[in-house]
Amino acid sequence: SRLHDFLKDMVRDGEVAPGDLDSAVVAFWTLPHGLAMLILDGRIPSIHVGSAEAVTALARASFAHFRT
Repeated sequence: SRLHDFLKDMVRDGEVAPGDLDSAVVAFWTLPHGLAMLILDGRIPSIHVGSAEAVTALARASFAHFRT
């Protein structure tokens, strides 16, 4: 898949820790979808999602946990 290839490149470039790429694909796919559902369901306080900039910051901070 495109995501699998993308993550393989990120591992090669040292941006993502090496490991099981299949589980990484699931993790990288579910994070934005789960975050979107939490936002749509009103489960994240508006201070964190009250603007496009706030949502971007939250998404970046969430994805930062995947960095090596």
